[in-house]
Amino acid sequence: MHQGFLRPVLVAASVGSYGAYLADGSEYSGIYGDSVSKKTLKDFQRRRVQILTKFGADLIAFETIPNKLEAEAYADLLEEEGIDIPAWFAFTSTDGVTVPRGDSIIECAKVADSCKKVIAIGINCTSPRFIHDLIISLLQAINKQ
Repeated sequence: MHQGFLRPVLVAASVGSYGAYLADGSEYSGIYGDSVSKKTLKDFQRRRVQILTKFGADLIAFETIPNKLEAEAYADLLEEEGIDIPAWFAFTSTDGVTVPRGDSIIECAKVADSCKKVIAIGINCTSPRFIHDLIISLLQAINKQ
């Protein structure tokens, strides 16, 4: 623990990517097919986010996001629903530069950063050898470096 930090323990409610629901491994590719739109992705998470917010979660964690479309959908959903708790977005990468679908990690981070509800952006389900470069990319995307 860093000195000087207040330590309120928060309860984070984690919601996985759409691909995790499909249970076909697509959460690792970000390829969901042409029939999956931003609306599909928003509708998929809408009820989950409403319930988790209603029952007292301190923040919503959107994790293992494998494509930019999904980040855009979740950012839009948070704004549309008027969710009154913060969120974090965690992306995954297989090459240290892009998310699995091939979208730039920097562009994905900019989507998250543009949403007023998002207070943190991170990386998960990624090889440790890529973490350093990805953190630098995230910091650049949100103008912290």
